[in-house]
Amino acid sequence: MQPLDGKMDLEELIAWLGKALLASIVLIAAIVWGAYWWSNTPPGRPSGVAPHAVWIWAPSVPVPRLPRPGTWIACQKTSTSKDFVCSLWNESARKTYEGTFVAYPKKDSVGVSTISIDTHLTGSRSAIIGDAVVPVIYLENGPKLIPLEAYDRLVESVH
Repeated sequence: MQPLDGKMDLEELIAWLGKALLASIVLIAAIVWGAYWWSNTPPGRPSGVAPHAVWIWAPSVPVPRLPRPGTWIACQKTSTSKDFVCSLWNESARKTYEGTFVAYPKKDSVGVSTISIDTHLTGSRSAIIGDAVVPVIYLENGPKLIPLEAYDRLVESVH
């Protein structure tokens, strides 16, 4: 209870400070949880991105960026060979790369019905081609798709 002169006694001050500290801890925990959730929620698919494209997170960097960047990737088998044409878009639906990707190891044949991109491994290896960071695309059934323009550079890193 507060004395008539308007001053808090020591017990009330300690109780008030404890409540303020608890409220601050809860608020900070909510902010950290919210930032973590937001940074791990893929963006909505922009209208200019292929409907079958998948979202691949960019590799982690020492200084986090919100929202966390990434790439939309879609691949289609070419009609004339065993190769694929894959397209990459950024978060804003701007196409950053389109090119031929070949299966690795080359003896692996990747059928159209079996292509399912492993969203956890894809992006762990990449090459810079022009202005784009182009990933090795890992498939869930084992083979990898490597950009033809950087095949020789990337083959050694994906063994």
